[in-house]
Amino acid sequence: MNIVLLISVITLALILNYVSIKKKLFLNFQGDNHQKFTSSESIPLIGGLILILSSYYYLNLTIFSYVLFIFLLGFFSDIKKFNSPKLRFIVQTLIVCIVVYFSSITVTETKIIFLDQLLEYDIFKLLFSLFCILIVINGYNFMDGVNTLLIGYCLIISSSLYYLNLNDIEISQIIDFYNFIPVLLALLILNFFNKLYLGDGGAYFLGLLFALCLINTYQINNNISPYFIVCLLWYPAFENLFSILRKKKIFKITTEA
Repeated sequence: MNIVLLISVITLALILNYVSIKKKLFLNFQGDNHQKFTSSESIPLIGGLILILSSYYYLNLTIFSYVLFIFLLGFFSDIKKFNSPKLRFIVQTLIVCIVVYFSSITVTETKIIFLDQLLEYDIFKLLFSLFCILIVINGYNFMDGVNTLLIGYCLIISSSLYYLNLNDIEISQIIDFYNFIPVLLALLILNFFNKLYLGDGGAYFLGLLFALCLINTYQINNNISPYFIVCLLWYPAFENLFSILRKKKIFKITTEA
């Protein structure tokens, strides 16, 4: 593990934490309600900025250009410059659609016969990949409401893929996990001690990044079961579904009252 990078990220984050609190920038009370559950303190939403600033060490320029726009969408949401959830989702969909189209990172097989037959059609493949990635992105955003949950989850996925790579199993080269794991570990430590939150920007960034990485891992290595990929992404998908059902129940109670 790159210890120098770990220490550098922690140092950078502490400096940004101090500046943010001093200047009252990017604080958690400016974010959405799901970011208020962990602490009554004003915690800077700078996790996404740290991921962007350190991305030189673990992302190539092409992938960076893909995930930058989804980060900016979340960042403007964090600073309350993009408040409409519906409009945000539309822009999110357009960004992901462009990324999927130009990167050619799509779901090609599921081992479910009727789905695989439909995936032979390019338009269905694009729409299905778009649907899956949007679920992951928004599921990651819901997970960001509890300290260390999202970062810890990403750290588990990263460690699993890095272990496969060390055992000569080909994985996606989208992320350099040797350098990415120290970044996540630094964020985990700082998030545990309430020094930062990821914010929507960080959650969107990680959601798109891991969705692309895991889909691409299966694209280049058919020896890996698609169910393995599904298992790694199941929790954010479940979190998304649970949140939708919970909101629907609340809506019913409100209308009955």
